[in-house]
Amino acid sequence: VGDWLGGREIARLKIDTQGADMDVFRSLGPYVGRVLMVQVEVVHSGAAVLYRGAPRCREIVAGMHGLGFRLADNRLDRGPCNVTFDEFGQLVPLRKVEFDMHFVRADLRPLWHDFFASYLSYHVAWHVRVCQNYVAAGACGGPYCNSVEFGIHVNRTGGCERRLSDLISFDRSSLGLLILYVAPSCVRRVRVWRSAGRLP
Repeated sequence: VGDWLGGREIARLKIDTQGADMDVFRSLGPYVGRVLMVQVEVVHSGAAVLYRGAPRCREIVAGMHGLGFRLADNRLDRGPCNVTFDEFGQLVPLRKVEFDMHFVRADLRPLWHDFFASYLSYHVAWHVRVCQNYVAAGACGGPYCNSVEFGIHVNRTGGCERRLSDLISFDRSSLGLLILYVAPSCVRRVRVWRSAGRLP
């Protein structure tokens, strides 16, 4: 692994090994810290174990904490093994036996604050997510995502200085209406540009 990485970091690692996800991740040894974001498959704590010896949700969360990782979606802090979010971003009881969890390195967690709520929940009117693909490839391990369907790219910048801003860009072929929902306290900090220059 060390030879393959060559000093680079892994922006997103997906593991799906039928109950052995934690063992596989731990097998990285000293290279665990090179992973910025990891997706693992988790079994609901109240469900029957699907694979012999597989850890349940709470054990995986504790194990990831021990390796220096935290949940990427801060909305799950209150009970990641018992609740989830429906297609509209509303908190609901967890009904799936297996589901995916995303973790980021603990030092990167502030860069991911509210990212899932802002870009990965379904829009009520359009029934689509802003982003379908996301990785820890923004500045200093912050989120970057894109939507092939809409030609949208979201890059959370300023991560290195801890002065976060989301740069939302559109492909030249993108058509549609952009609606920004901004808290009153942030209105003065919103800036909108187009390739020909800043909009009035």
